[in-house]
Amino acid sequence: MEIHIYTDGSCTVQTGTGGWGAIIMAVENKKLLKEKRISGGAKNTTNNQMELTAILKAVKEIKKGASQPIIIFTDSQLEIDWINDKNKCKTVELKMLISQIKHACTARKITPEFRKVKGHSGHHLNNKVDRLANSERLKIA
Repeated sequence: MEIHIYTDGSCTVQTGTGGWGAIIMAVENKKLLKEKRISGGAKNTTNNQMELTAILKAVKEIKKGASQPIIIFTDSQLEIDWINDKNKCKTVELKMLISQIKHACTARKITPEFRKVKGHSGHHLNNKVDRLANSERLKIA
């Protein structure tokens, strides 16, 4: 069994309202065993904050010591690079979120694999989580 997590963030630049969403799935032999959706939103935020918040909230849903492979799918290569220390983040708020993600993984004794999916390209699950993040953003607007 594997845990697949799809995450996305959304933000309106003009208003600073944002939303995030995550779909957490237990998958075995390409068959969905269980699915959970989580989402939320915020005012005075950025798209990057919402992308990272989605990852953080999803990681916090994983039980400590989960032995299954955990794969997190996101359409943001920048966030993957920040989390994997391949690129330096200079914004204090984003650094805090990245630190929280790393701490949450360490506390749960998990090492998720991050995979990039192309956003807005017809990928079924990425589109689903995009709609989830956008619906949260619209609730706040």
